[in-house]
Amino acid sequence: AYVVAAFIKRFARLALQAPPHGALICMTLIHNLIRRHPSCAVLLSDNGATCHSNEDPFDSNTDDPARAKALDSTLWELHTLKSHYYHEVARFVAVFKRDMTKVDKYVEIDLERFLARSYDETFTRENAKRLKFCNIRLPSMEQEPIFGAKPAAS
Repeated sequence: AYVVAAFIKRFARLALQAPPHGALICMTLIHNLIRRHPSCAVLLSDNGATCHSNEDPFDSNTDDPARAKALDSTLWELHTLKSHYYHEVARFVAVFKRDMTKVDKYVEIDLERFLARSYDETFTRENAKRLKFCNIRLPSMEQEPIFGAKPAAS
């Protein structure tokens, strides 16, 4: 289990640095690995609450997965990805809230739907979405000064 856990942690770190499509692929692989290896679900416990990158026991620089201490760590990276700038990445993190130890309840996520994406496809899809307009009052050019009278020109 420690080899798979080290692999999961490396993919989680990669998801932090990857572009949105890469992050989705990494998270899909993490999800499927945890589904296949339920003993790695311990990585999801206390997600992000106690473990941050500067105090993470996981050693990403070691070549030996047994010494990496991946099972002593948590997937704090997923907690960080909740606030990703791309909404699909932030929304995908909710998949990890499920109880993944129930093998018969949830199936693995098909990786093909994320592999076929390109930047052009994403741009076209996002550009075609209807924007939600909110009532924002734009400031007028003639505003009163905040702190009293306007300063005299020198």
